[in-house]
Amino acid sequence: MESLHWLFVNHLAYSTFDPSAPSLSRFIDEDFNRVWVEDRLDGLEKPLSFKGHGSCDQFLMKLIFF
Repeated sequence: MESLHWLFVNHLAYSTFDPSAPSLSRFIDEDFNRVWVEDRLDGLEKPLSFKGHGSCDQFLMKLIFF
């Protein structure tokens, strides 16, 4: 049986992980789980976590809201 797995990771946040404050290193400038609303995805101000991912916005929206 074959399967396909998709991972969405924030490697910059992972590289700043501090075991003494694990919640602070979950994200760089904004909680990544809070940007998945249309107003945030379509807005002019993008969090640092989203830099370079602009071309994926429409693709991700199609996956999430198919």
